[in-house]
Amino acid sequence: MRDEDVIEAARAIRPRLASLVGEDVTRIGASLDAIMSSADPVSKMADDIVSVVVAHDRLRVEFLKLFPEEKDIVRSASYVGGPPGLSAPSATAVYYCPKCDYRFPIFEVGEPVPPCPNGHGPLKLLRNAK
Repeated sequence: MRDEDVIEAARAIRPRLASLVGEDVTRIGASLDAIMSSADPVSKMADDIVSVVVAHDRLRVEFLKLFPEEKDIVRSASYVGGPPGLSAPSATAVYYCPKCDYRFPIFEVGEPVPPCPNGHGPLKLLRNAK
């Protein structure tokens, strides 16, 4: 919900305040009126309105009914396979040494392939590596 929506909801609920808060109408009404007539920034006004509204259960419930229900939004990197730059070795981009068990996976296109660290010379591309 936006700050402007909170202020509009407070204006909309103000006429029904007596039926919602009973004998607290004078105190709560005066608080809301003071907040809405202040020269404070919109964000402070909205924060102050929320503080007043949440202090009274019935008022809070009715206040929240004035806002359209928002769908939950999944905000996770898991659907893209993890953070950028991290990945499993590609099945076609693994180099091996034909004389020992050394394997070197390639993670980025154009990454240089080093020679075997055991001194056996250049590595060869291993096809269908798992």
